Amino acid sequence: MAAVLAVGPSAVLSHRSAAALWGILATGPSSVEVTASLKAHPATRIAARRGQLRDDETTRDDGIPVTTVSRTLLDLAAVMPRHRLERALREAEVRRLGDATSLATLLERHPNRRGTATLRDVLASGRIGENVTRSELEERFLALVDQAALIRPEVNARVEVVGRALECDCLWRTERLVVELDGHAFHAPRSAFEVDRARDRALQVAGWRVVRFTWRQLEKEAGKVVEDLRALLAPRANLDRRMISTNQFKNGTHVDIEGTVFKIVEFQHVKPGKGPAFVRTKLKRLSDGASLDRTFRAGEKFRPVRTEARKMQFLYSDGSEAHFMDLETYEQTAMPEAEAASALRWLLPSEEVDVLYVDGSPADLQVPSAVELAVADTEPGVRGDTASGGGDKPATLESGVVVRVPLFVNAGDRVRVDTRSGEYVARA
Repeated sequence: MAAVLAVGPSAVLSHRSAAALWGILATGPSSVEVTASLKAHPATRIAARRGQLRDDETTRDDGIPVTTVSRTLLDLAAVMPRHRLERALREAEVRRLGDATSLATLLERHPNRRGTATLRDVLASGRIGENVTRSELEERFLALVDQAALIRPEVNARVEVVGRALECDCLWRTERLVVELDGHAFHAPRSAFEVDRARDRALQVAGWRVVRFTWRQLEKEAGKVVEDLRALLAPRANLDRRMISTNQFKNGTHVDIEGTVFKIVEFQHVKPGKGPAFVRTKLKRLSDGASLDRTFRAGEKFRPVRTEARKMQFLYSDGSEAHFMDLETYEQTAMPEAEAASALRWLLPSEEVDVLYVDGSPADLQVPSAVELAVADTEPGVRGDTASGGGDKPATLESGVVVRVPLFVNAGDRVRVDTRSGEYVARA
């Protein structure tokens, strides 16, 4: 930014320096390259070029005036050898960098500019797939799958990941495999690259394998695509060993059912006099805390969900989310209150708690089977209400939860409560 300001108000970062800022060159030049419409006398290590840039050929990135990606590539064609220009174009495509004013438009606008002939040739050699639609991509991919006698995937199927429904181009649920199909990328906005990669990462954290194929690969490297798919779909024996069946169900176990993560709250094996055995379950959906009853065939298999407990400090709840701090890294995280409402009833700010991570995301809290809390408010006891007396009354504990306590318990007393049932155990 300092180099641009040093040249003047009309200056923008350009050429190799702009390419480095956009991430399409690994390193920038030794001198900062800028372009300005007015003649300038820059400081040392600043290479200033004089030129006229239209409004649609410049933009700002993180506040820095810079030539657009398309204009940057046009400028690179004038100062770089072909092999380095090809590498920059490929990187721009991988990163899905694009502008409202296309590279083709700039080539028409500046037909006699140095390097344009080379740039046109490079683009012409790699234009396969530029105008391919999503449906054509899917048809070509499914044709390859059928020709190779592979199992057909679900197309445009949805997967629930951390409370979000993500649509996948092609999906094999049992094999936990997602294939995304990419066409030519220059028409896409720059943000698409970041969105796609964040989406891929979320799927991978949730245990899905994500692979991307381009139209060029489907056309020019079909054999390799089929070979890779066959290898990805082959290890079913290993997958079966990682699956758990209804015979291994335990209360508190997390399982993946049709792409959604559930916690097993209760289960019951049933062997009727007639017909096959089955398992009744009560499940809690982690995405929203909803409970539902499901029945499964005895022996039916599911993907186990990776869980990890992390020691954290409970900070506060804001009405929609509960906030925690990792005691090792001091990083803060939040989770919807609905997902841990039953456990939050027993927590006070600054207390330590085990946060359960499911497939890499916070999903639940693990509190002790019994906790000690002070009574914040209850009706006062009267003479004759002894430890051996009968009867009970409501009491509000310091965490806000209301429990039934014996008549002899008073405000300020500490009591021990079973967190599973919410019942009074004893006076602490």
